[in-house]
Amino acid sequence: MKIQTLPVGPIETNCHLAIDEATRRAVLLDPGDDAHALLSHLRAKNLALDAILVTHGHPDHILALADLSDALPEVPVWFPAGDLPWAFTAANALAGFLPAPRRPAAELHSATEGTVLALAGAEWHCLETPGHTPGGVCWHVPAADVLFTGDTLFAGSAGRTDLPGGDYPTLLRSLRRLAGLPGSPAILPGHGPASTLDAERRANPFLQLHAGG
Repeated sequence: MKIQTLPVGPIETNCHLAIDEATRRAVLLDPGDDAHALLSHLRAKNLALDAILVTHGHPDHILALADLSDALPEVPVWFPAGDLPWAFTAANALAGFLPAPRRPAAELHSATEGTVLALAGAEWHCLETPGHTPGGVCWHVPAADVLFTGDTLFAGSAGRTDLPGGDYPTLLRSLRRLAGLPGSPAILPGHGPASTLDAERRANPFLQLHAGG
């Protein structure tokens, strides 16, 4: 599996593209903005999407979702179930910065704990990791040894909990869960550089001080 990270929007949210190079099938995660550029990239690389996956409902991760879904209505969208009630309402606007996202016309499939999807030549496992938002999830691809963590876990940091719906004790429980995963998958977060789980266990204060015991 080849992974491309495409920073989008005013705060450069990481939109990840996971590609099966043998078939040119792909999965797109967190289309936060720049729908036209994302569609142009898919066409230029001759890629066909198996699905669009979302880690959480904040606008900087889903502003391009409706436009992409309108252009690619055959592509299923998997959205964290716990964020669906508010993600497409006025409550999700960041006043003066980002508008509330438009809900796609297509059906949104609920991503919950235990959801397993066969996409782009691999199995994708949904792990519920709330705290940054009520319904935040991570997407784990064991065969590729990679974990897409959204805004739950960053290189050297963790998601903020001062936005509506955030909850610090809940986030700590989610981080403890991630720290306890086997092995050391690559960490591909929603912002900033990639890392590995071992590197975060060693140096990330949120895992060292809060999630390790």
